[in-house]
Amino acid sequence: EQDAVPLDEVINSIENADIIIMGPGSLYTSIIPNLLVNGVVDAIEKSKAPKVYICNIMTQPGETDNHNVLDHVNAIVKHTNKNIIDYEVLPKEMIDRYQKDGAKQVILDDKQRKILKTMGAKTIEENLIEIKNNYIRHDAGHISDIVINLALRHDNDKDK
Repeated sequence: EQDAVPLDEVINSIENADIIIMGPGSLYTSIIPNLLVNGVVDAIEKSKAPKVYICNIMTQPGETDNHNVLDHVNAIVKHTNKNIIDYEVLPKEMIDRYQKDGAKQVILDDKQRKILKTMGAKTIEENLIEIKNNYIRHDAGHISDIVINLALRHDNDKDK
């Protein structure tokens, strides 16, 4: 059995990134697997670019049942053995729509906010929900505005 090795282009892209985005996506089947490839987390950790985790709006039945925001972040920390997140971006107000399918809102409360702050991560809560074809989705335009602003101001962010 051999360990997965990233392409040189992956590491070069991380090293030259103005900002590193993780998510939104399935925590255990989309985000964490990419972080398990040898050298990826080390490259992310060494990068001076801001590292942003965009949390899912809703839990995924069978994958993230009952997970709150801190559970998502802690899963990334557990599987990477490092805290590589500078910012979490998540909706300020969440719509409770998918309960019949077993999905629930991914919740962030004051206790989680305090713990995340002690972990060195800043939380950005915005109205990021868009309804498309009767499904709750992230508002891609608004998220891209947040990401661009984070990348542009990162060099001047002394509180990081």
